[in-house]
Amino acid sequence: MRPIEYKLRYEQAVGPELRAMFEDDPDLAEGDGYSTLPARRGKNLKLSPVERELLSSVGLPENGPMLAFELNDPEPIEGIPHCFQIGSTPFGDPVCLDTKTREVVYFNHDRGMERVLVNSSLMKLAECLAVFMEHSNLPLDGVELHKRRLAALIEVDPALASQDSVWRHG
Repeated sequence: MRPIEYKLRYEQAVGPELRAMFEDDPDLAEGDGYSTLPARRGKNLKLSPVERELLSSVGLPENGPMLAFELNDPEPIEGIPHCFQIGSTPFGDPVCLDTKTREVVYFNHDRGMERVLVNSSLMKLAECLAVFMEHSNLPLDGVELHKRRLAALIEVDPALASQDSVWRHG
């Protein structure tokens, strides 16, 4: 999936009801709801051309499902120089791009900064954000919705099947 395809798919999945809710929130209404990496920033992230397009041109949702992104100036996590913070969980855990593995991870501060997988790559993250939103609109009860959504996320990123991840708890 190309970066612009992800954004179109994500926006289509959000739907008018949720978009209207965001428009009523003055903090969210200021921008387009996406955080982007400024053109001259992020050299240390060692981005591929498609990853740079995703982060610089398209962006990630400032208030996405399970995660919020802030790409203005990614900084390495203290003591982990190859993990650059690109966002956070709702609980304030840092979401990072690991420049060694290319994975997106978060560090759970309630469990001694335990490393937890978000996705195996930035592009898998983007697609999973769209899939999560698409499956959030299904008319199913909570347990069945969670099972179907998780299965769809694992189909996008098979690494999620064998590891604890942020998506298992959504």
